[in-house]
Amino acid sequence: MPIKEFAVLLLILSTSFCAYPGVPSKIAELIYNWAPLVKLAEKEEFRPSSVDYFLRQTKMEGCSSQPKPTRLTVYNLQRCNGNSYLTTKQSISCPSCTDPTVFRGQDPSNVPVYVIYREQNNFLDIAYWLFFPYNRGKRACIGRFVWGRCVGGYSTFGHHVGDWEKVIVRFRKVNTDYQIYSIYLSTHSQKITKKYVGEFLWQGGKFKKGSRTLDMYKGTHVIVYSAKGSHGIWPNSGKHKYKKIPVTGQWLQDECSSGTSWHTWNKLKPVRYDPNGKYGGEIKFMGFQGHWGNKKRGCGRGGIIEKILKTCMLDDGPRGPSRFPQFG
Repeated sequence: MPIKEFAVLLLILSTSFCAYPGVPSKIAELIYNWAPLVKLAEKEEFRPSSVDYFLRQTKMEGCSSQPKPTRLTVYNLQRCNGNSYLTTKQSISCPSCTDPTVFRGQDPSNVPVYVIYREQNNFLDIAYWLFFPYNRGKRACIGRFVWGRCVGGYSTFGHHVGDWEKVIVRFRKVNTDYQIYSIYLSTHSQKITKKYVGEFLWQGGKFKKGSRTLDMYKGTHVIVYSAKGSHGIWPNSGKHKYKKIPVTGQWLQDECSSGTSWHTWNKLKPVRYDPNGKYGGEIKFMGFQGHWGNKKRGCGRGGIIEKILKTCMLDDGPRGPSRFPQFG
């Protein structure tokens, strides 16, 4: 066994971890030891939060389940349906406004990370779900560029209430043991993920993809970067162009930097994946099938902005982790 991999093995064996109710000890150890270190951006205004913190400041709209609780919690959030929305109690005065105080989130050191694990086809996949109450979109030219200048003015688009981000760590099952295999970073959409991030294989004690190598913390905790405002997960700091607007030719980009270090393993809430979405206790909310945020607004007269840019000023809240995320 190479020296680097042997050192990692020793670290795993010597590292202490918390026992999680209902989770086999061997899997619990892997969940703890391989949880990512997330670098939030410098001066990040829209920090992560617990789901419970978010639910206390939202109300349900469009849910057909009965009875409807007057105060939402992680214990009573119903599965509902695809047309239901968790809407902020504090109103948003305009599609690009950030009035609700819940958008600012909480101190990351007090925020749990929700973990779903699944064994399938001789692999153990562990999905670390990070929740943010708000996603800030991008500033873009709504006219055309003439001689390098935007004619028509700028506006902001692609905001949405509620934001789920994820990192997936994969292990190969060998007899009764598990060997680290790869890590999967996800950002914005499946298409953008496949082109710019995606799966990094474990090689020589590091996660690698082509010429890129991910930094590690204490041998097993991968270091990833959360983009400012939008929280997309990237392998390194700096500016990341990811999408070109057809009409103007302008590129959208994420900006990552080494701000607050979020040691996600300090507060993990793991559960085995249930394909029927029937979870209980403080993980019951995982089965919610609706939108984790307000309905879309600011799509232009007749939806013209949405038709051109494929987004509104305020988009629908996203879906949550009711289904296991696609790998690859």
